[in-house]
Amino acid sequence: MDSLGFHRASSFEEAAGLLHSGAAVLAGGTDLVPLLKDGLVKPSLLVFIGDIPGAASISVTRRGGARIGAAAKLTDIANNPGVRRLFPALAEACRSVGTLQIRNVATLGGNLCQRPRCWYYRSGIACFKSGGESCPARDGLDEALAILGGGPCWAVHPSDPAVALLALDAKITIRRADGSVRETSLADFYCLPSDRLDRETRLDAGEIVERITVPARYAGSPQRYAKVTQRAAWDFALVSAAVVWEKRRFRPRIALGGVAPRPWLLDTARLSDPPVSRRGRDPTAWELWAIRTAEQALRGSRALSSNGYKIELAKNLIRRTLLEWRRV
Repeated sequence: MDSLGFHRASSFEEAAGLLHSGAAVLAGGTDLVPLLKDGLVKPSLLVFIGDIPGAASISVTRRGGARIGAAAKLTDIANNPGVRRLFPALAEACRSVGTLQIRNVATLGGNLCQRPRCWYYRSGIACFKSGGESCPARDGLDEALAILGGGPCWAVHPSDPAVALLALDAKITIRRADGSVRETSLADFYCLPSDRLDRETRLDAGEIVERITVPARYAGSPQRYAKVTQRAAWDFALVSAAVVWEKRRFRPRIALGGVAPRPWLLDTARLSDPPVSRRGRDPTAWELWAIRTAEQALRGSRALSSNGYKIELAKNLIRRTLLEWRRV
């Protein structure tokens, strides 16, 4: 059995410096521990970041935005009064993750950076993600695979909070070993398998997620997160959707989960405007607009042999979520 060291980092800079030597970040461990048990990752050192000052902080800024440390627990985010009031979509997404026991341990940074839940990858079967030369799921059990952005790997990204944060146009602050930081949008944080197969994010060696910032411009706007699962009990999303309305233009930002190798932001710029007039919102016109928006949003989706149901599921979830906010 290989030896495995443990180190409590006192700063993100220190933690980032240790990642060059084959170390892995440990916070909640809800994804890392199963990966270790299954032999999918073999670090020589675990770097614990839970003791870093401010790593688990959750704060609402004066302007109405939110700053959340990478080690903040999902339960704490879901129950935070400021988050619930200003960013209910994020609170709903965090509350939808796993069971209460998992949410009490799991952290936001770890959830955003978790590896795919593809059955083939998690079972140790040779595939692109494990260093293999094919995607066995592509011609195998493909019911849960991607309908957007897939190929050559078709595994979907499993994060719920990432979908809400993408719709909220969140930013991620990344710390480097030399102490410098860089900030990137959540949309640019993730990459497709066609860009790189070994990972799902654009984190480079010696970089670590330090915090997540939600801009104030969507604070208090009408917003919703919803997901459809295979089981009534807790489960990963077959399809999820976050809808955040822009206050000034009254247009929705729509993000989907469970449909692509990364959280998927829809190009709403090419969609028609919602039917709003001085006389109010006609229910029939609004429903027709929601149906048309859902159809346009999934244009370009591609089904494999057994996952075509996701296309209709995503359309219906978008339509349902838009209709729920007809009277916002």
